[in-house]
Amino acid sequence: MRVLLAAHGSRGDVYPMIALAEKFISGGHEVTMFTQQTYTSALVNHGIKGLFTSEDARKEMTDLDDDAGSVGKSIKWAQKSLVEEFSLLGEASKDADLLICTNNEFSVSSIAEAREIPAFRVAFLPSIPGNNVPPLIPWQNLPKVLCRPTWNLINKGLDFMALKTANRERAALGLAPIKSLSKHFMATFNNLFAINDVLAPPHHSWPRGSYRYCGYAFENQENDIPEDVEAFLQAGPPPIYLGFGSVSVKNPAAFTDLALEAAEMADCRLVMSRGWTGLGRENMPEHAILVDDLSHDHLFPRMAAVCHHGGSGTIHRGARAGVPQFIMPVIIDQFFWGKRIHNLCVGPRPRSSKKLNSRSLADVFTDLSTNSNYRENARRLAEAVSRDGGVSAIYEAIVGEMARIAA
Repeated sequence: MRVLLAAHGSRGDVYPMIALAEKFISGGHEVTMFTQQTYTSALVNHGIKGLFTSEDARKEMTDLDDDAGSVGKSIKWAQKSLVEEFSLLGEASKDADLLICTNNEFSVSSIAEAREIPAFRVAFLPSIPGNNVPPLIPWQNLPKVLCRPTWNLINKGLDFMALKTANRERAALGLAPIKSLSKHFMATFNNLFAINDVLAPPHHSWPRGSYRYCGYAFENQENDIPEDVEAFLQAGPPPIYLGFGSVSVKNPAAFTDLALEAAEMADCRLVMSRGWTGLGRENMPEHAILVDDLSHDHLFPRMAAVCHHGGSGTIHRGARAGVPQFIMPVIIDQFFWGKRIHNLCVGPRPRSSKKLNSRSLADVFTDLSTNSNYRENARRLAEAVSRDGGVSAIYEAIVGEMARIAA
């Protein structure tokens, strides 16, 4: 089969799809992957043919925050991306047998319709509208009566942001206009959830047959722990990891000082990840070490706990490692994942980095290090995550569906 994958956004959106692309290639299929130039070397290293958008994912992500200004930035980003998507994917899809995307590629359902080929959406959050609280909002204690109206508002916001652009591009493909992007997505896509069903269980209000759980699509992380980090790990008790991945915090220098002071107050050691936001400073104290992009698979099992932004990929890696987690959400679904970690008693109640001071973060560090319930529940969660099929399950679901269609 000729497979066209589309994945752009943060590392958590792209690297699982790289793993899926590898799986298709090993199965003898021809694969092209649409993503940002940021990930060029990753595609080359894995032998994947690339189709690259011009946007800079790192710049766009680090410019976003949980403020009103970020809404406008997100709309402009989405509209610009959508036009380029239609252009590049529209041309590349002429010979494709199927399309696979994440939640971020709004053009794919229309392109699949135009090409009359199947489309699969690999989702890293439970994105089916129903009576459940939408995972895309900060207010995760929303009353049940407001859930469906909020889903409707989200879908109207999506249409406000992208429907006009999508219909203009659909017309260029010879397609009739649509009234709702979300309804078109649900009618077009085979939805495959690349998430664990304990971390994010299905909701009884979701339409039957509209989704399938496969488990998180873990990619192989081959980079070893550097010698200086290994020496730090062996020099004392297990430290706590702290990082924000590909999202940003305001004034990273001030937060660095806050976190280092909190670790000293809690008498714990700290592995601080620089991330895209740029945490850390030149002279780190003895109880902390600054690291760049290290393998979570190698690092997390050796931590006392992990504190992070709450992206789906980091959540699942922390869960698989069997360690307690503390979530400091910034945008989108991170508030949802933070609540799930707390509800499963794997870590404290989530809190924005803006609402932390050195004393409150020190209390979190102490709680994570001493609460035996967190560690026991994290161990049980690790067992559940380890049973997931992940990349293989997603691959088999797609290949199986394609065989059914062809029969």
